[in-house]
Amino acid sequence: MAMDLYAQMMNLPVGYIVLDTQFNIIYMNDYFRQSKSAYRANNFMAKKCYNICNGGFRCHECIVEKTMKSLSSERASRRVVQPDGCTFNTEVITLPFFDSKHRLQSVMEIVIDKTEEEEFQSSLEKTYLLLIGSITKLLEKKDKYTAYHSANVKHYSLYLAKYFNFSEADQKKILIAASLHDIGKVAIPDSILQKPGNLTDDEFEVLKKHPVRGAEIISKVKHFNDIADIIRYHHEKVDGTGYPYGLKGEDIPFMAKMVAVADSFDAMTTSRVYRGALDINYAVSEIKRNAGTQFDKDIAGAFAYLVENEVIQPIYIQN
Repeated sequence: MAMDLYAQMMNLPVGYIVLDTQFNIIYMNDYFRQSKSAYRANNFMAKKCYNICNGGFRCHECIVEKTMKSLSSERASRRVVQPDGCTFNTEVITLPFFDSKHRLQSVMEIVIDKTEEEEFQSSLEKTYLLLIGSITKLLEKKDKYTAYHSANVKHYSLYLAKYFNFSEADQKKILIAASLHDIGKVAIPDSILQKPGNLTDDEFEVLKKHPVRGAEIISKVKHFNDIADIIRYHHEKVDGTGYPYGLKGEDIPFMAKMVAVADSFDAMTTSRVYRGALDINYAVSEIKRNAGTQFDKDIAGAFAYLVENEVIQPIYIQN
């Protein structure tokens, strides 16, 4: 799976390397190979990253090591020292990748030159949005259900946003969040995502990490903190029995509660690996029944009204 992502990112206008858990370089794209970061890096395979990029010295507060410990995406500024004594400033973003047993397999280190600050900020955001797009495509390829589920959730969330008279800016915000709400599943093993039967308690605990993983990825983009929070909290329940933090009521962002309703409705009305699509009327009755416990009462009521009056018409229902 990780190699698929490396290949998809081959033409991104940014340099990156991939390291194993011993800091050995196992992959480097052409952009990095030609950049200042890779000074004299011709035979890079199996070499330590700091021998290539930092004159043979371990980086102070190594971001890759931090990712290996936290098992999450990290972002930091770093000064690169070349063997000839030249230095320049970079922004570094890391992404962890896991094997089928959810053990850390490798870390992708993305290095962006920030010599010109204004130009750098623009480049960073464009690059990271492209990266998110690549991860999304990989996730869709990995899990066929996700390929249409995110589009459906976006579709339903937009109707809710219009019902509640959201501004155009807020409509755009919830559309992005709904589209990317499951992006954290890229870190979940296929054996769990595609399991035809019930998950074990341990497997469910792994699955429950995807909102946090997704928020970590999105939060690296400037001005996306609100969107990251929608992703982080979209599995919380108003009675406090949700995850990952067990938040209650007003502590949960309103948009996250909107995505939660849209997410649940689509999950019920589309086919899954373990069951077929459920009846639309049954799905609406479940939304109503769980208003005030799982779902926000106002949002649940609005969604039921929109479906029952055929303003919202379910899409991509599979049998």
